[in-house]
Amino acid sequence: MVINFEINIKPVPYKRMTRNEIWLIKIPEHKAGDAFRDSWRKVHAYLDYKRDVLNISLQHKFPRSPSKKIYMNIKLYHADKKHGDGDNYWKAIADAIFTQDKYVAGSFDFFYADVPRVEVEIIIPEGVEDVIKKPKPIKEMTYEEAYDKAL
Repeated sequence: MVINFEINIKPVPYKRMTRNEIWLIKIPEHKAGDAFRDSWRKVHAYLDYKRDVLNISLQHKFPRSPSKKIYMNIKLYHADKKHGDGDNYWKAIADAIFTQDKYVAGSFDFFYADVPRVEVEIIIPEGVEDVIKKPKPIKEMTYEEAYDKAL
């Protein structure tokens, strides 16, 4: 099965967040201060992009946590020649649409166009299922049984 869709938003590369940047997620921009305002904007631009990509991808049904290898190929269309590495854009999209991207492989290519966008192609071989980790049921125990098991 092959699924194709287009993300009509300017591509944003993957943003690895440091420990010092993670706290920027929870605060409003005006509290970040002048020293952290640029970092705050980059973090929030990346998170907004991930949210938008996820919302676009939810219009299509495919495994979000695949049991076997699937392939995601992307074509990046940049409006100018100032852009990041293609693998960082690929990683950002994979992180946005897959809950577990361990079995996601693929490639990327880039072009220059008037309208920035990303074309995504997901190739799902036969037999791939969605693996959703379900919590194991906890057997109800009396206090005495739990105490004995703990010993």
